[in-house]
Amino acid sequence: MRPNCFLVGYTRFPSYQRFNGFEAWLHQKLTWHQLRPVARDLTRVDDFAAPEARYSCAGGSETWELAAPDNAWRGYFLPLAQAAAYRRRLRRSDLLKGVLGLAGAGSCHLAFWSVR
Repeated sequence: MRPNCFLVGYTRFPSYQRFNGFEAWLHQKLTWHQLRPVARDLTRVDDFAAPEARYSCAGGSETWELAAPDNAWRGYFLPLAQAAAYRRRLRRSDLLKGVLGLAGAGSCHLAFWSVR
């Protein structure tokens, strides 16, 4: 990894203040030409965890994705491969929550009607 690239990624930003600090650092790297914005495909915006921006390190060694936090969503900043795996994990987790939520609601409904 080049010294002007990122050493670690973030799977979440714990607070909006921490994200603001990170964003200032990111803009500083852009100003110093250690990073450059990369065009991304805007046709796939149906994913809640879709990145808002991509950045390539100087020398083109790595490309990173940024999804900014918004309310309860904590965002992320990760290399492309890790970001794709992270989004898959989030979708799987959301799917399981939905299935378990429906199963829980169904069992509560059955319990209610069996008590009557």
